[in-house]
Amino acid sequence: MAQHKTEAFLLRQVDYGETTKIFTLLSRDAGKLSVIAKGVKRPKSKMGGALEPILRGEFSYYRREGANMGTLSRGEVLDGYEYLRSDLARLSLASLFAECVILSGEADSHSGEVYDCLAHFLSTLERAANPVAHTAQYLLKFLALLGFRPELRICTVCGRKAESFPGVRSSRGGVVCGRCVSREPVTFPLDKGLLNALRASQQMDYERLATLKMSAAQANQALRLMVQLLREHLESDLKSYGFLESMVLRPAKSESARKKEK
Repeated sequence: MAQHKTEAFLLRQVDYGETTKIFTLLSRDAGKLSVIAKGVKRPKSKMGGALEPILRGEFSYYRREGANMGTLSRGEVLDGYEYLRSDLARLSLASLFAECVILSGEADSHSGEVYDCLAHFLSTLERAANPVAHTAQYLLKFLALLGFRPELRICTVCGRKAESFPGVRSSRGGVVCGRCVSREPVTFPLDKGLLNALRASQQMDYERLATLKMSAAQANQALRLMVQLLREHLESDLKSYGFLESMVLRPAKSESARKKEK
């Protein structure tokens, strides 16, 4: 049984029996890993209280050749992203990104690039003025890393280039022009302002993303579009999105609406 040591993100934990958990990790060099942490739920466990999603750590584990799961022997926190523990909205956004990584098969073949994308995202999410826009931009980058870069400049039906489009058809992975929309209806309408913001985000490196401004409404729409495209690509629902939609993206009620409810 070979011993391995790797730096990785702890993305998910699942209870397994009374004292054990199964962790899903993302390593730069080994891709996604499943490791069983025996006894980690015991009160006297040295790892139990420290290892909670989402964090970056250094992990040692044993794994037999050809086995799908390893056995964790040691875990040390390198960055616990403590801001997530006191900010439910940011924690929910980070959990959405983690779920997308877990569900993606391509994340293994592009593990180094996905690792760097996630590292940039988590290290800058704390100070992001608009965390929803921040998350949407990084999910746009994540889609490109998976080989599913949304087409936002050329009609995905006829190939016509235009400055604006009625919207996106998720099964096509991009925009549909006004000529083609009758036979290929859009699944997500796009106004020109949001379209331009997403186009600009595609061209920017990670360091420059924060310079692009979106309104709260544009940010919410951008994240909804990314989720629709990811659901299409991953062929899976995103469970962590439900809370975001109901509690974070829900538009604030006006004063008159609140008075009517009273």
